[in-house]
Amino acid sequence: MLVTILTQIDGFMYCPVLIIVMTIVELYFRIKTKGVQIRLFRESVRLLFEPSYDKDSISSLQVMLVSTASRVETGNIIGVSTTILQ
Repeated sequence: MLVTILTQIDGFMYCPVLIIVMTIVELYFRIKTKGVQIRLFRESVRLLFEPSYDKDSISSLQVMLVSTASRVETGNIIGVSTTILQ
């Protein structure tokens, strides 16, 4: 019974509601930050490819790649475990 209720809520939330809410939140933050994603894109790319000053330290690109990999892998683990549990 609980699984049926949760499946119905899940089906309702993921199609229209979640897309509308995410679009509204995205527009809100874009206006609030004055489009920082677009304004500072060139600067972010420049910082990513800036060489490291110390030979023993890691570069900005390496930090970004490790951070992205850890976030993606966590999402994959959660997705697989959710699928297995269903």
